[in-house]
Amino acid sequence: MNTFTKISLLTLLTLVACFFVSCEDDEALQLTPVASIKLDVVIEQSKLEFPDTFKAFFEILIIEDENSNSQSVEKDSIVFVEQPDGVHRSQGNIEIPINKIIVINLRANIGEYNLYGKSDTLKVCVGDNEVQNIKIYLSTGNIIVDNAALDLLGSQAVLVSANIADRGLGKLTEYGFIWNTTDVTSLEENLGTDVNYADHFGDFQSVIRNLSLGTTYYVIAYATNTTETVYSQQFSFTTNTSTDAIVLLTDAATDIGPYTANVNASFVDVGDRAVLRKGFVWATYTNPDIDTNEGLRFKGSGVNDFSESLSGLSGGTLYYLRSFAETVEGDVFYSNEISFTTILPTPPEMVEGFVDEVSLHTAKINIFIMGDGGLDITAKGVVYGQTQNPSLEDNEGMTNEGEGIDEVYSDLSGLASGTLYYGRSYAVNDLGVTYSDEFDFITLTIGDIGPGGGIIFYDDGVSGGMEVGGETTEMIMQWGCATSTIGASETAMGSGLTNTLAIVNFHNSLLDYENNPTQCSPDNDGSVAALYCYEFNQYDCDDWFLPSIDELLLIYNNLYLNGIGQFTDMFHYLSSTEIDASRAKAVSFMEGLETEDAKDIEFLVRPVRKF
Repeated sequence: MNTFTKISLLTLLTLVACFFVSCEDDEALQLTPVASIKLDVVIEQSKLEFPDTFKAFFEILIIEDENSNSQSVEKDSIVFVEQPDGVHRSQGNIEIPINKIIVINLRANIGEYNLYGKSDTLKVCVGDNEVQNIKIYLSTGNIIVDNAALDLLGSQAVLVSANIADRGLGKLTEYGFIWNTTDVTSLEENLGTDVNYADHFGDFQSVIRNLSLGTTYYVIAYATNTTETVYSQQFSFTTNTSTDAIVLLTDAATDIGPYTANVNASFVDVGDRAVLRKGFVWATYTNPDIDTNEGLRFKGSGVNDFSESLSGLSGGTLYYLRSFAETVEGDVFYSNEISFTTILPTPPEMVEGFVDEVSLHTAKINIFIMGDGGLDITAKGVVYGQTQNPSLEDNEGMTNEGEGIDEVYSDLSGLASGTLYYGRSYAVNDLGVTYSDEFDFITLTIGDIGPGGGIIFYDDGVSGGMEVGGETTEMIMQWGCATSTIGASETAMGSGLTNTLAIVNFHNSLLDYENNPTQCSPDNDGSVAALYCYEFNQYDCDDWFLPSIDELLLIYNNLYLNGIGQFTDMFHYLSSTEIDASRAKAVSFMEGLETEDAKDIEFLVRPVRKF
């Protein structure tokens, strides 16, 4: 039977999909959700329009062998709804098989198009916490190249553009433009080409240079993948007959924030003019110029490219911007107009909190912030208490993990053992605070299973305690060498490890004690209780030891007397506390009494550890 884990699916729809999966150990995967899978599909300038709401279907396939034989393990549908920011989002749950190579198929029927895509291979593994990025591209199955057009006309150079609405099956290997002074129909018939050897989706532009004055040119755009080459419809233009004009290109704004944006401009054609000054103008209305605008920046002289980081903008506002160049004669030339909308700042977007670890007096919470709301996160952390809906103003405790949107873990401390706590993760920016859904957890107490898989028998009241191995860890063996005083005489709580180390070091100094135990006593069989405990490993915890007499008595009082731990009451349990060369202390679980037993007689042993 396959092993599965429940993983949360959070989907933001556009056209490229990314899955993020985190792997933990196998047992944890079987018991609890371990990570979120996020599907992010970005709709760029596309002929393929998505409705406000639509349904998509996904299928998970296990890849069985090199011949791509596969087995379907999960089929379901998800509904996408357009959000105010223009992306589509869906939430749900899917099951991912552990330690299997899988792919994810996604299908959607949008208008006249049947779209489908296939992810790269994905593996949810045991013990691997690395985030994996998987992309899914939704396609009609054919390349679509359209909207080929002239954007800016010069005398010896022009700017042209086109759109790749669909890459077809597989990534593009090249795309670009072809031109000639007669009809151009293919890559083999051209006067010039502008080629990009890369994959691409959406709009692209090219500057065609070294053209002749007053000449008509014919242009087509094209795109190629491993199976086909597709061409756009042909268009034509005639270059200017004069070299008096300056042609400027302003690129789309980048790094747009609530109050800032970056813009870049370049000269497509400078003719024979000298530029005295250049810069940018912008406003909340179209066609701003150097006389009528809401913002103006000068960027020096000359015909080199120039850029600007705009600031002081208003949040959630549509702006129009042009670059300009002014000649020494006083003529002003403007670029194409671009528009951009600054981010409308909000409190932080959805915050999530996941309980990662719980102990006696501590807990670890994983904090994940979906978005900063357009403003820097100034604080993030956890608020918690024994009443529901804790907040920054009303809580019993809180953490602050500092600034930034990065995923972090927050450690809660000073908790009461065996207590139900409610918590919420939070994130703060200048516009407010956002909380996660409430989560709850119960701290551990005596009798619970500890972090090493043992049974908790001691609580230090501050940060941790001690645990003893369960019934399956119990062994019957001798204390050790019965003719030497080792010096492992400590009795108090917390001294078991010191005793154990003394015993282990002594026996390791003997010449092959395991195979020659009679060097100590004729009745020694080579077993050493402390060495068994010291070498014990469970749940990746290798810090076990043989308990001191006081630690062993506490196990009796706190666990055995309460019917916990399945201890045997007809036999003695060994401690690490030595009496003399031939005897060590033990506890009779029948009477709860401290006893003195010979080191070369077999008794029961269980390892313990501090956490």
